[in-house]
Amino acid sequence: MTEIGSSAFQLQTVAEQRKDIINGTTLIRRMDDEMDEEDEEAIKEGKMPVYPRGMLKFELTMGDGVVVDAIEYKKVAGILLGETSLGAKLRVKNVKVLRGVCELSPPLHHD
Repeated sequence: MTEIGSSAFQLQTVAEQRKDIINGTTLIRRMDDEMDEEDEEAIKEGKMPVYPRGMLKFELTMGDGVVVDAIEYKKVAGILLGETSLGAKLRVKNVKVLRGVCELSPPLHHD
């Protein structure tokens, strides 16, 4: 799972903030870091910063070695970068495939 809708700089900044909280070290900010007041307050309180969420790219496997590329066409709820485990199961049903890439979107209704 890879975040492709946010900049590498944003992702790296959040990863460093999360690492600092896990290690209990002091956060040293760069002058060009962009953080809003909510992010700063969360870090002060020791809350884990959330990765930005734009569009996710996936490599799905069928368990038999076959790998299928997939991209979120519309945001799929419940999938969070840094929290959803590798190997999590997705039920893919009636998916549109364009140039060999599955376009994922949330279900219209639950089965």
